[in-house]
Amino acid sequence: MKFQFDRKYLKISLYAFFTIALIILFSLLISNFSDTVAFFEQIFSSILNLFRPFIFASIFAYFLFRPVRWVESRIFGSRIKKEGVRRAFSILTIYAILFFLIGLFFYFTIPRIIRNISDLITGLPSYIEMFQEFLMEMQRSGKLNALGISIDIERFGLLENLLEYSMSFFKNTQNTIEEVLTSVINSAVFFTSGIFNIILAFFITFYILKDREELFESMRNFFYAFFPSKTIKKGRNFLRLADQVFGEYLVGNVIDSLMIGILCFLGLLLLNIKYALLISIIIAFSNLIPYFGPIFGAIPAIILTLFDRPIKAIWVALFILVLQQFDGNYLKPKILGDKVGLSPFWILFAITIGGGLFGVLGMFLGVPMVAICKVILSKIIRKQNLKKKLGK
Repeated sequence: MKFQFDRKYLKISLYAFFTIALIILFSLLISNFSDTVAFFEQIFSSILNLFRPFIFASIFAYFLFRPVRWVESRIFGSRIKKEGVRRAFSILTIYAILFFLIGLFFYFTIPRIIRNISDLITGLPSYIEMFQEFLMEMQRSGKLNALGISIDIERFGLLENLLEYSMSFFKNTQNTIEEVLTSVINSAVFFTSGIFNIILAFFITFYILKDREELFESMRNFFYAFFPSKTIKKGRNFLRLADQVFGEYLVGNVIDSLMIGILCFLGLLLLNIKYALLISIIIAFSNLIPYFGPIFGAIPAIILTLFDRPIKAIWVALFILVLQQFDGNYLKPKILGDKVGLSPFWILFAITIGGGLFGVLGMFLGVPMVAICKVILSKIIRKQNLKKKLGK
């Protein structure tokens, strides 16, 4: 008797087999969750290390594309007729300017920053003594009473407690600074070990920028071969929107923070502040984060000034307040305008969620990400409302 297959029951059996196999596999993964996570992390890390030069190159190419295009059209456009040579010269020109600016930054700022940090660490005991004398003078002159503080510091032994607390605090601060410096050194060693990836990334960036039309055409043919035209059109619109929001926001924010850093440095030099460069760099970097950034930058700036000249900390606080008001009400609107189109609530939402998930980088990139999501959702909502109106 010839055995006959019943395709229906065979199909059901295969579904049942694969379902049971998946359940068993899932239960094994759950029971060894930590090992599973470690395994996938190792795989992800290996893939990331393999593609790291290409990731760096893509980021470099994105930021250098506009400057290269400007140099190619404005400077070499009428001087060099051959397109390939013109573009290569444009890329090399931008590279030369970029490396010159990086070298200039390291030459002038890094030694001063190291010297500022070194002076800060070695001068902590004298700063404590100066602060102690400052409090005593404030008490003797009656200025504490004028400020509404009527506590007798000597009577209640607050000065000794303050000194003991300050010594403990600054000792911890010194240890923290030393740990930070150690971390910086370790990071520098890690960076040096990965310098090959950076150099390779710049070579890859050169060819991405030089042959960008051919690369885009290859990507276009690939996507049209495997995806519907409608999906590709939506993807192109999304990338165009992301490029517009990210490009304008990131470049505008960097320019704004750079200008604020320069203005801060000049103002602190006029006030004769010892750690002017270090404070200005802190202010410039913290200014990249909306709303909370100025607060994050002002606190260490005031503390650093308090170490050197307590009375000048008030002037520094006032100067930073005026500078941030100038930036928020005039400079940043002039540079950025309303690029992201978000209300203060959504900006705070983006900073909070982005910071909670990805730290400082998330606080910086959260705003343009939420702005993109808002534009996409607005388009979807408008489309759905239009469908309902047409349906009626």
